[in-house]
Amino acid sequence: MNVAINGRLIVGEHMEGIARFIYETTCQMATDHPEDQFYVFLDRKISDTIVFPKNVSKVVIGPKARHPILWRIWLDVMLSLQFRKYKIDVFYSGDGYLSLTTKVPTVLVIHDLAYLHYPEHIRGFALWDYRYFTPKYIAKARHIIAVSQFGKNEIIRHFDVEASKISVAYNAVNKFQESASSGITNLKLPENYLVYIGSINPRKNVVKMIEAVEIYNQEHKKNLKFVIAGKQGWKAEDIMLKILSSKDVIYLGAITEDQKYTIIQGSKAMMYCSLFEGFGIPILEAYSQSKPVITSNVSSMPEVAGDGGVLVDPHNPQDIARGIHFLLDNEEKYTECVSKTSDILFSFSWKKSADTIYSHLKNSVK
Repeated sequence: MNVAINGRLIVGEHMEGIARFIYETTCQMATDHPEDQFYVFLDRKISDTIVFPKNVSKVVIGPKARHPILWRIWLDVMLSLQFRKYKIDVFYSGDGYLSLTTKVPTVLVIHDLAYLHYPEHIRGFALWDYRYFTPKYIAKARHIIAVSQFGKNEIIRHFDVEASKISVAYNAVNKFQESASSGITNLKLPENYLVYIGSINPRKNVVKMIEAVEIYNQEHKKNLKFVIAGKQGWKAEDIMLKILSSKDVIYLGAITEDQKYTIIQGSKAMMYCSLFEGFGIPILEAYSQSKPVITSNVSSMPEVAGDGGVLVDPHNPQDIARGIHFLLDNEEKYTECVSKTSDILFSFSWKKSADTIYSHLKNSVK
């Protein structure tokens, strides 16, 4: 079987989110099925340090698809031509987009439908693209993969899709990461802190998390710090003003993978009170270091967090502060949550997810 992979988002070694999902599931499928040939189609040359199994070929085709118009050229013109050249049997598209011109059956991953809930957080032309093309993608796909049961239910509710057309394949983290202190010791991290790692944009709800730490410190006479690490995204200006003006916040900016796990290891817990998530990978990253989470009681986050943390209302800083107090100042609750992290972490597996995806790739060519 010749399998095409949409690798458009795989551009560097430090992969996050969707790119990591595509890379890990592709590598796992290729390792498990050496009889098949996998072609990862890229829109630019990537580093040789990004290693795939031997039965994976990297194919670079232009143009560099980072604008909605270029997406259409890359997906509907260039990919379609390459599928004929390489005699592709099935297309695995893990980024929520597919080619509308090819007859090759497609297994499509939909990571979230955030554009339906928070359209104000998405740039105008990209928002139009989501609204216009997502229903077409969902209708054309031979099978759809959601990354949570919540995500599957969302697709069914908003697009009237039969449940049998959608399967769930979760995200995962690779293993218990080893601490690497290189480059982190000079940051002078505090002794007592919560951590948030992720993009700085309105949907991540950073301002209300900061307000919650401020409320907690004031009400309980504490000196808890909130360490924030991540790149600035769209509409980050007002968020950055709050970050830089709060005495309770330490902002690290962009960090490396090694630094990420070192920061998590030193924390009391991960705080991840996003307004909406299709999955919520930082929750598992916290669990990989045996750290509990304070996370939102909405969308997919309760499904991922399980009993490894405290759920709060992300819209209410007072309730987030209550969650901080309930977790950090209750030794029995804290110990109980930590004890759950390992079992929860190992219930999420790239192997399980790759097996699910592969079975639908195989079924699509029958």
